[in-house]
Amino acid sequence: MDNELKIGGNKLILENKLHIINPAELAREEEKISKKKAKELFETGYLNSLVPGTNATINL
Repeated sequence: MDNELKIGGNKLILENKLHIINPAELAREEEKISKKKAKELFETGYLNSLVPGTNATINL
């Protein structure tokens, strides 16, 4: 199963930088990475420096 994003009638294949073939395993690893990054942003206080609702904050 490829990671595909459909935009209009076109398909965009997303790169699997982890080189994991199993979709369930890939989802677990992506979740771990996401949680690690969120924890880092919270613990460093970086989130406190952002203005809520701005593009800079949303595009983090």
